[in-house]
Amino acid sequence: MFKIDLINYIKIKTTLAKEFHIQPSEIDKMPAWEYELFMKELNNMVKEENDRNKQEMDKAGYKDMKK
Repeated sequence: MFKIDLINYIKIKTTLAKEFHIQPSEIDKMPAWEYELFMKELNNMVKEENDRNKQEMDKAGYKDMKK
């Protein structure tokens, strides 16, 4: 069965409502499998964006400026 920490679930619902304008009631209506797939895809998107940002910072010599 699908299990999630209640505190993390509330944090995720809050983030989705604030950043993506998804109503908490819509999140509650999602089947567990859909919610899980949604979160996996969202995590992948964030990782890809972080990787792109890191590459851009490396190109711009950001590491050299930190020293």
